Amino acid sequence: MPDLIVLSSLSENFVQKVVTSFYEKEQLSGMDTPSSRGQLILTNRRLVYIKYPEEVTRKFLGSQVWVNAGDFSNRIEEGLKNEGSFEIPIGQVRDAVMVSGFAPNSLFGFPKAQRFYYLNVRYQNSSGKKTCCFFFIAKESDLKSLTEEFANNIERLINESKG
Repeated sequence: MPDLIVLSSLSENFVQKVVTSFYEKEQLSGMDTPSSRGQLILTNRRLVYIKYPEEVTRKFLGSQVWVNAGDFSNRIEEGLKNEGSFEIPIGQVRDAVMVSGFAPNSLFGFPKAQRFYYLNVRYQNSSGKKTCCFFFIAKESDLKSLTEEFANNIERLINESKG
């Protein structure tokens, strides 16, 4: 049974969460630098990106390692106060798909050239149509299934919201 999150007088059902890199663009080439890192949280009502504060990063062997900044799944409103965080109501999400690409060696932290997967989300807000991408921080062996599961859960919620 999913966790219940109570926000104001509205309740939300927690669906899924993941640590992610955020890209404010339509597609990734494998050579892109993330806009930020944070936590992506999906509830039955919205998709929420909580940007981790810059101070949670540190240098390790010449590459950036992101220190866990905590779990915001039960503190969504608090996390949304972090600069760069945002939410998208499920009713504004047009689609969410898993996309694959091929990265040259050492990009995205992979030790050799290989296929990578990311979540592409298209939505519409008051300023028009937008697209963004999320590259999940997980074991290489879990990336495809995790990304696919997240996309499927978003699509299911979109369909349920349409009634």
